[in-house]
Amino acid sequence: MLKGFMDHWVPTKAQISTFWKQDLPTVLKQLDDLKRDVDYNHFTFYTKWYSNGLKSNLPYLYNHSDASNVRTDNQWGRDIIDHLHRQGSSVGAMLQLVTYEQPYWEDSLSMGEWDNPVAEIALPFKVADFTHPDYTTRVAEVLKEHLNVFPDLDYLFLEFEGVNSGDVNRVYGAWAAANGKPMMEHVSYDKQTTDYCRKLDIPLDVTWSVEGREMLKHYYGRNLEVVDAVLRTMNYEGTVGIVYHLYQYEAFIYPELLEDRKHWWLLPWHYWTFHPGSESVLAERKLTGKQHLKEWKEAGYQVCYIGDVTMGAVNKDRETLVDYFNECEAIGLAGYLGMGNPDPQLGLRWLNVTDQDCTDARQLYARLYGTSVDLRQDG
Repeated sequence: MLKGFMDHWVPTKAQISTFWKQDLPTVLKQLDDLKRDVDYNHFTFYTKWYSNGLKSNLPYLYNHSDASNVRTDNQWGRDIIDHLHRQGSSVGAMLQLVTYEQPYWEDSLSMGEWDNPVAEIALPFKVADFTHPDYTTRVAEVLKEHLNVFPDLDYLFLEFEGVNSGDVNRVYGAWAAANGKPMMEHVSYDKQTTDYCRKLDIPLDVTWSVEGREMLKHYYGRNLEVVDAVLRTMNYEGTVGIVYHLYQYEAFIYPELLEDRKHWWLLPWHYWTFHPGSESVLAERKLTGKQHLKEWKEAGYQVCYIGDVTMGAVNKDRETLVDYFNECEAIGLAGYLGMGNPDPQLGLRWLNVTDQDCTDARQLYARLYGTSVDLRQDG
């Protein structure tokens, strides 16, 4: 089973990660020290997030002067990949393909904007209009550039999340008018969906409606066809996966769209230290998440769960983190990818995560992944 961690090659505020702007010897030492303590076999890096993490020739991707890949014409990233391969670890790139920096992404290709306190960006980022005819052209350009720059990537994990950060109602209204579908105030919800959302305390919006789901399947399916075409053109032999939330609306879209692409991976995520909710709702969400993982596995999908490392303090819900990891092993998932890099000095962590929280996470994952040094503790 893949057992991995994540960090950023994308420009990020210092309290979140400084990995992206460190020199090569510093990051290689950090990766080796972590490998000594925690026996991971994989590392994924965000290479396209709200900000851009490689030196790009595309006019709508900004090259941050402090980024190590920009300073080295991407040799920094290639050297990290080579080093991890020699270490015996596979390497993935994760790309968020809906959010882009201003002013480089045009208003005409946007469905709104959203301020973000954690990316190293000067202005609120643009949310791409995924229905625009030029959107898929740009997705293809981004993927081709990534595979040209980093041809030895083992995994390509793609994220089309974030549409609710923009005006998805406006986008739906335009699609409905063009396709003879009901306007926003007249969309419908099937009983299974309303019962599900009530049980998990999820507010209904257009993305859960019968008609909204039809729209999303159409455009998400178009995205996947474009990705397929790029993979064929580039002769990419690695593994491709789609990132989405474990129990939100996309959990009812992507498995269906990937029914004929089961060599692709499903990468559902959730961080149990986020969105605590009531005890009864949390119990329902945890149970539902496990049911989804098991159902997708039994249906023949390759599933890699993305769990919490340093997105919150692991001691807030250590029991669930351990329980979900054990569940992933028990049902034979393809992987468990931990979001975060448990290093107090430079690794990826979320807001309000302390140095001690990073140390606690390192000790916990030494227990879960294994270690050659006894840093483990009970929990």
